[in-house]
Amino acid sequence: MDKNAGTTLRTKLIFFIYLILTVAMLPLMAHDLFLAQQDARELLSNMARATLTAAREHIAQHFRQTIAIEAGIILSTKREMRRAAMVAAQTLSFVPPEHLAKAIADIAGQHSSSPIILFHTGRDVVPGPGAEKAEPALLATLTERARSAVILGEPDDVAVTDSSGRDHLACFVPFKDAPWLICALYPLDEATDFARLVKETHREGINAYLNALSIYPAGNIYVIHERTLEDFHTEKTPLEPSSRFLIQQAVQSDLDYVEIPTSGGKLHCFVTTVPGAPWIIALTIPQSAVTQPHWRMMTRQLAMFAGIAVLAFAVAFRLAAAQFGPLGEIIACVRSFPHQDFTKPLAFGDSLPLKRNDEIGVLARALMEMGRMLQETLDGMLKATAAKERMESELDMARRIQEGLLPALTPDIADHPAFELSASVTPAKVVGGDLYDFFFVSETKLCIALGDVSGKGVPAALFMSSAVTLLRGLARGMESPAAVLSAINRELAARNPENMFVTLAIGLYDTESALFTYSLAGHPAPVLVPGSDAPCRMLGGFSPDLVAGVMEDACYHDHAFKLEPGDALFFFTDGISEAPSAQGGFFGMEGILAGLESLRTKPLGELCQGMLKLAEDFGQGLPQADDATMLALRRKGGPHAG
Repeated sequence: MDKNAGTTLRTKLIFFIYLILTVAMLPLMAHDLFLAQQDARELLSNMARATLTAAREHIAQHFRQTIAIEAGIILSTKREMRRAAMVAAQTLSFVPPEHLAKAIADIAGQHSSSPIILFHTGRDVVPGPGAEKAEPALLATLTERARSAVILGEPDDVAVTDSSGRDHLACFVPFKDAPWLICALYPLDEATDFARLVKETHREGINAYLNALSIYPAGNIYVIHERTLEDFHTEKTPLEPSSRFLIQQAVQSDLDYVEIPTSGGKLHCFVTTVPGAPWIIALTIPQSAVTQPHWRMMTRQLAMFAGIAVLAFAVAFRLAAAQFGPLGEIIACVRSFPHQDFTKPLAFGDSLPLKRNDEIGVLARALMEMGRMLQETLDGMLKATAAKERMESELDMARRIQEGLLPALTPDIADHPAFELSASVTPAKVVGGDLYDFFFVSETKLCIALGDVSGKGVPAALFMSSAVTLLRGLARGMESPAAVLSAINRELAARNPENMFVTLAIGLYDTESALFTYSLAGHPAPVLVPGSDAPCRMLGGFSPDLVAGVMEDACYHDHAFKLEPGDALFFFTDGISEAPSAQGGFFGMEGILAGLESLRTKPLGELCQGMLKLAEDFGQGLPQADDATMLALRRKGGPHAG
């Protein structure tokens, strides 16, 4: 069984299902990927900002705690220094001037880390006892600040720096009843060392917190100074200088996001600042970490699509097998048609899916109906062929009978010393209605006849047979051709229920006198082909007398013409004169006369065959429209005699 067509359709169906799935799935996958990218970017932004917010709040809290501790240390030191200066001032106010230096030395000894200097506040502020312990630059600064304290008239505190860059806290307390101002110096090294320790402690806490933050995969968080761009917290992968600059520019432009191109690829960077502190927090995520989840999702989707495709293939294969499998049986039945014997019951009906209600069932039932119709058609064709063969056999028999009715050239006519005669008939069908005849009615008189029965085929042949039989019976001892025509007409008209008719030309040739007498019943007159060089011409044109077989009392007339040696008479039917052309028109009398002129020197047999060929060539392959019959008679003795 040939299943190629079914397999082809099955393949097309599977491909069609795959195409639908692909067209349906690819936009969905692209849409899902797009949404996933959008969601991922939004999630990334939200996570980064949430992380930065948490880090900012934590760092700000540590910074506030550090500031508070530093401020507490400074304030505590300031209060202690002011209290010490006020106690010293109260103590020194009871010391005589000459003992001030010793008293100051004693007090300074009690506060070894806090030098004490007295300034005389008379007309001008002048350094006094204790000034020798201060370096000149620092002493000059303290003198200027002492003048301000004198002007204020109350204790004052100020931070000063010596030439080595060491910071000090200076507390100025004026004496109430004496022109003196005491200055107690306290180096801030101890306070700053403690504050630095506090800062380091907080920095370690901040770093531990940032390291413990849950950051987007492969993300890094950095804390840098907003002016110096120095690191407060960094990751294993430090920021490039250009990246630090772009982060600084983003903060200065009030942006919270910037894309940073680096040697390792693009970075998504989210930035924020710590309120009240000169610090920038930057969270960076590489582009690969953003796109990698998308590709993983695409891989999962492709795997899911492949699974769906495999499932669809199995479903499509089963569906195609169920739907198009029977097509193989139908194709096998169609291919068996050329070898099927339709004269017997159909052998493929049981294998066809005749009970299906879909298109394949309709096709199978149509195939069965076509087989039954072919059986019926073949049976009719066989019967018609048998009938046709019987008809052809009968027609062939009728043709042979009709040919037997037409005379053959016997030696007494063919070899007659006085004349030459030739005749031929070419029926348009197997049998025709044209006739010719020739026979001697006496030793010196030859009767010739040529006719054309109306219609064609068997009816015309039967009517022609009647006419020939009447001619043979009535022409013996004829008085004239016209008398014979009248007798034939009466007999045919009396027994003609189909109203058929025949055109006839009957002639009597006297071989001694060369006189030719003829009579016409609706038939054209013969054409004279002179033995001399005179042109061919028609004798009298068409007969005005009525055709035979229509009216019993029709009258006919005789015409006489003497043949000179070499003269010939050419009789014809309308199968010659009315031979059609493919371009329109008929062979006509012009063609007959021209043909006779070209063939006048030929023997009459060749002349008749030549005229038939000229008429056929004129038709240019058109089928013969009517019976073509010719009869030619020539008097011997001329230059063209045979």
